[in-house]
Amino acid sequence: MPRATPAHGLLRHEIFLAFLLYGIVVGPWSVWWWGTGVCAIIPANIPGVLLGDWLYDLSVKWLGDPSSPFAHYTIPTPLRIPQIYVVSSILFWAPFGAALQILRDWVFPRFMSPRGLASLMRVIRLAIALTLGLTLIWTLDILLPAPTPSGIS
Repeated sequence: MPRATPAHGLLRHEIFLAFLLYGIVVGPWSVWWWGTGVCAIIPANIPGVLLGDWLYDLSVKWLGDPSSPFAHYTIPTPLRIPQIYVVSSILFWAPFGAALQILRDWVFPRFMSPRGLASLMRVIRLAIALTLGLTLIWTLDILLPAPTPSGIS
């Protein structure tokens, strides 16, 4: 079975870099989303937000004073909610991308054709685009005012 020509430079790590960039983008987006008052987690970053909440709980337990009525203020600012979402997003999505990159580079080529690998890359790109697109639509729905029926002031 012929092997695909390996990419050179940074393109060799395109999956890892895509997910690292994804974490860098959705982290601050999650911080903004948290400030909107919407009672939901940003759909594009559910794992990053859940990891951030867990890291926040650990921070209060181990670094702060959990018995304080103001326990939130007993830990450093970068570990507080929502700021922790920036770090937790990168901490989740970068290793996730690295794992996918390792699978694509070392495991899948043993039993997949180059055409199958290309199809897998298309599926990954489509999943990222759909997730970001749907979250963008939901964000615009939050930002844009709801239309009022005509005749009602």
